[in-house]
Amino acid sequence: LAAGSLSGLAGLGDSVRILEGLDFIRRIAGGRPFVVNMSLGRHAGPQNGTTLVERAIDAILREAPGRAVVMSTGNYQLARAHAGGRIRPGGQQTLAWQVGDRARSASEVEIWYPNTDRLHAVLEGPGGTPRIEAALGQSQPILLDNQEVGRIYHRAFDPNSPDHHINIFLRRGAPSGTWSLRLLGLAVSDGRWDAFVERDGSCGTCQAIFDGPLIKSGGTLGSVCNGLLSITVGAADMRHDPLRIAPFSSSGPTRDGRQKPDLVAPGVGILAARSRSPKAPEGGLTRKSGASQAAPHVAGTIALAFEAAQRPLSIHETRAAIIGTATLERSLLWEPLRAG
Repeated sequence: LAAGSLSGLAGLGDSVRILEGLDFIRRIAGGRPFVVNMSLGRHAGPQNGTTLVERAIDAILREAPGRAVVMSTGNYQLARAHAGGRIRPGGQQTLAWQVGDRARSASEVEIWYPNTDRLHAVLEGPGGTPRIEAALGQSQPILLDNQEVGRIYHRAFDPNSPDHHINIFLRRGAPSGTWSLRLLGLAVSDGRWDAFVERDGSCGTCQAIFDGPLIKSGGTLGSVCNGLLSITVGAADMRHDPLRIAPFSSSGPTRDGRQKPDLVAPGVGILAARSRSPKAPEGGLTRKSGASQAAPHVAGTIALAFEAAQRPLSIHETRAAIIGTATLERSLLWEPLRAG
C-alpha cells in the first residue's frame, strides 16, 4: 500500500480503503503466509495505537500465524508538525502555528489530552481576528466577516483513545499568517497535551507548521504506525561509518510511551524499480530516500523468513526474530530537534 492512493487531508486512522485492502490480501492468501508493506503516512491522530485501522491490523495479526504488517515510520522529524507541553492546574499555554496561502488547500490541527483533565480552548486568527472559544463538549464555527472559514471541535472522550480531543479545521480562504490556540487548565491532574498539524498531501507548499518553543523533538511518528503488533521501520543512512539515522526519519516514542520505530533499515539513496508509463517506456529505475524505502527491506526479509520457516510463525515469533536480532548501534540514536 502506498501513500499515492490517499491524497489531501484524508484521515488514515479510520480509512475504510486501507482496511478493505488488508482484507482483500487476507482473503486471497487464504491459509498461506503473507507480508504487507505499508509505506504511507500522515501526521495527525492519537498516536497511541488506538485508531480503528491500527486495532484492525493488530486483530488480523492475532487471528492466525504467518502474517506480518510492516509500516514506514514517516519522514517528519524536521517537519515542525508536532508540539506539546504540560499545563499546571490553573495555568495556560499558547500554541502557535504558521498557516500559508489557504487559497489552494485546507488545513487541520489536532490536540489530544488525558480525559482526567478539562481544558478550555481560545482560538485566535492572525492579528487576533477571528477569536473563538470552545469549552469541552462544544463545537464552534470560525467566522470572519460573517463567513464560516473553519470550525473547532472540542470533543470529550474520543471513543477509541479515549482521551479528550480538540480538532481545528481551516477551509480554503481562511486568513494566512500566525494562528494561536490558548489552552487554559480548568481542572488538571495530568496536564500533558500533544498537538499535530495534519500533513497536506495535495499541496506541499501549502503545509502549515508549528512555531515557537513548544515544538517537540520526539513523537513525530506517522498516524497509523503505532500499533502493538505491526513492525515500524525508520530510515538509516548506510553511506556513513558509523551508521546514521537519516535526519528526516520520524522518531518516537508513541504518545503512550512505547518505543517506535521498532528498527531501522537502509533508506537514503535507494535504487529501486519505477513504474513505467506508455509515454515513457525507457523508465524503470529510480533513486529515492525516505522511510518508505526502508520499510520494504524489512518486509522482504520477513517474506524470506516465512519461506524458510518449517511452519507458520506467530506475529510474536516474527517480531522476536526480526526486532530481537537487530543490531543495537549507538550511532543510530536520534539527536534532539532544536526549535527555531
